[in-house]
Amino acid sequence: MTRWQQHADAYEQQCKSLERERAHLLAWLAVLHPATSVLAGCSTGEDGRHVLHMVAGGRQMSWLVAPRDIHLFRHTHRVETLEPMNTRARADDSETEAKYTHLRRHTRLLALEEGVATVVEELRRRT
Repeated sequence: MTRWQQHADAYEQQCKSLERERAHLLAWLAVLHPATSVLAGCSTGEDGRHVLHMVAGGRQMSWLVAPRDIHLFRHTHRVETLEPMNTRARADDSETEAKYTHLRRHTRLLALEEGVATVVEELRRRT
């Protein structure tokens, strides 16, 4: 039992470490997208968590931010809760995998890995 508890504790520490690193990267992204980034109180009552919303590459995306990491987002516009009329803070209406796919495409476009024409053609075929 002790051995399993040690594994569970180590796993929990690793998860917290990864969540913290993720929060630092999200704070950095929010600085790069100040016109579209907003930190909103979470309406689901998830233990003080907030939701970071931003638009990148023409798509709105969002991520949960733990209460201990809120201080990293001092530079980000804040709202108490999400309001339907607030275009800077609307909930994701697509799946997480779609967000990841968009991020991969947008990254390729920005890095010009395959040339702009190739990426633009791929985006046209998917719409």
